[in-house]
Amino acid sequence: KVWLLSDPDERDDFESVRDNLWIEGIAASDFPRDVELSFTYRNGSAEATDTVLISVIPLEVSVFPDEDPIEIDADHGAVNLIAGVFLPTPEDELAPAEDGTVVEWEIATGDGGLLSETSTTTEDGYSLTTLYPSRTAGSQYTARASTESVIYDGWPFEIGPYSAVSTPMTVIPGSAADVVVSIPGDPQPYAADGVDTFVIEATVEDAHGNSVADETPVSWDLEGLGGYGDEEPEAIATIDGVATTTLVSGFLETLQQPVVQVGAAETAESVVN
Repeated sequence: KVWLLSDPDERDDFESVRDNLWIEGIAASDFPRDVELSFTYRNGSAEATDTVLISVIPLEVSVFPDEDPIEIDADHGAVNLIAGVFLPTPEDELAPAEDGTVVEWEIATGDGGLLSETSTTTEDGYSLTTLYPSRTAGSQYTARASTESVIYDGWPFEIGPYSAVSTPMTVIPGSAADVVVSIPGDPQPYAADGVDTFVIEATVEDAHGNSVADETPVSWDLEGLGGYGDEEPEAIATIDGVATTTLVSGFLETLQQPVVQVGAAETAESVVN
């Protein structure tokens, strides 16, 4: 195919004229190596023709971390995202795009999140931004990194867009920050006979109102007479943010005070016995 190149700057030194050519119809997935192009330069009646061999190679864009799943602790509330922009070499190795290649970022899926930067540049082939998701457990996000040009030999070439999407990222509950003890049905007072029982619940949330993760250990103690129906109440863990045990009455009419501790969160509830 013959391409006509003009000298837009009308400079005498043709070697200093650089033009970008967009070649359509060559599938990068086919990895053609020796594509022959014929260039004709005309200046009045003078004409020069030359042919060159080019290799058509794809650009590789990746987003890290790429493990699955990616979990974001609600307390931490952020995850660093890294885009890698690399070019295959003739030796089928990967070489980083030159520094300064522009990467555009966007949240592909998910609501309520923010990116620290939406336009970044590469250094040693990598470019960084930070995702700040909502603090609601269960929220899911993906982020997209794309580039429409790459710097090669100091010159920007329009190539795109090339893009990559991160693996899904999910917000998980933070550590326990609040615990509330409740008595379903509020049956108090109950008989001081050492036999009577009722169920008590501890509802545990993180600092953002999320139920803590299942199997969060809950420590139970008791001030006053009586005890717990569970032999090892300290081993009771949460399910859907709630830990449940049974309180057993004492033999004297008094107050029982279940004390619940989960991490740094602690509370107590008085019960008439």
